[in-house]
Amino acid sequence: MSFHPRVAPPLVGLRASSIRLILAMIAVLIAVTAAQIGLPGLLGQSAAFVDFHVFHLAGKLALSGNLAQAYHSADFAPLQQTQPGFSAFMPYTYPPQFNLIAAVLALLPQALAYLMIVGGGFAAWLLILNRLGIAQAGGAALMVLPAAVVCVRYGQNGFLSAALIGGFCLWSLRGRALAGPPLRSAARWSI
Repeated sequence: MSFHPRVAPPLVGLRASSIRLILAMIAVLIAVTAAQIGLPGLLGQSAAFVDFHVFHLAGKLALSGNLAQAYHSADFAPLQQTQPGFSAFMPYTYPPQFNLIAAVLALLPQALAYLMIVGGGFAAWLLILNRLGIAQAGGAALMVLPAAVVCVRYGQNGFLSAALIGGFCLWSLRGRALAGPPLRSAARWSI
């Protein structure tokens, strides 16, 4: 027996061009932020230490065999203080499986690593959103716009978490047995 959900009318009546504009603005913001992270000062602004830098720094510790330092505030705080733009300590509280992602990010230059985690998460979110129902995509994009801006500017993994939650929804609606792992991953990674 297959499940075919009823297609609901759009929550927010947006034209396709408006939806594309919103998504393009997010994509441009991702590109500008990647440039600022990879080449601080390029756009006339001083470096800022954001959440993304914590992932990258923890990844470097993972690659060097010193990952335990990331989980110990007394060791991790001094490392953060040496980073350009540091203004406040940010703890690293991600579960061990996220360290694989952090280690991969640390292999790349910061701008490219940022594009991979935020841009890749954004692309995955768009793909899942499209698969769940294009009729609601405009309303969803509009509703998450403030959170998307924060996610992009601070280099958070919100799009990745949203894509994992969306994958759970998509696979659950289709009765797939593998629906659970994306939701468990999103629950562990979302802080």
